[in-house]
Amino acid sequence: MSVGEFWPEKGVQSCEWVLNYRQNLPMSNAGNSVSIDHGEPYWTAEVSVEAPKRSSLVKAWSSFFARRQGSRNSFTMNRTFQSFPGNGTPPLTIPLTPTIARRIDGRLGSGGGTHGNYRPSLGDMLGYFTEAGGFYVGEVEAIISSNGNQFQVTVSPPPFPFHPTDANFRFTKAVGEFRLDEPPRITEDYSNRSWSFRATQVIRG
Repeated sequence: MSVGEFWPEKGVQSCEWVLNYRQNLPMSNAGNSVSIDHGEPYWTAEVSVEAPKRSSLVKAWSSFFARRQGSRNSFTMNRTFQSFPGNGTPPLTIPLTPTIARRIDGRLGSGGGTHGNYRPSLGDMLGYFTEAGGFYVGEVEAIISSNGNQFQVTVSPPPFPFHPTDANFRFTKAVGEFRLDEPPRITEDYSNRSWSFRATQVIRG
């Protein structure tokens, strides 16, 4: 069907991604009390879209939401306003495969080859296809090393194992898989149609 299709993207007015951590509550308010992680961190996104009422873009979005069948069919989307590397790197002309994806310390990188002009910068969104058939997408929080042959960064959330034959890094429009939390809220007036919706990441690590 349309599971995993890329969203229309055009017409997006706001796209707010938040990384959520599954944690329990502190046992007490004492200074020695701590929270304990439970489960995988996951992204949620709050999105608003607007398009001229009689445009083909309205039809594209309307049919996209219909194909979702509520939350039944997932989709992939990028972080619209943080889609490109901070250093303005042009898209790579050859695929680049991850060689390091360590969950214990959040380290992610590629080596043993060239990654062209790409130099990681804080806040870059990096993604790839995972071993379990899903999409990993994370944000660079620290740069360990970077040169023409290799780079290593730490990312949030921690990276999953990459697909053994078809991982292929995405530096531009790195995507995650999401499902709608509820039916999109629609507003229609004389000249425009707008939607707002919330989506939660599908974890397939």
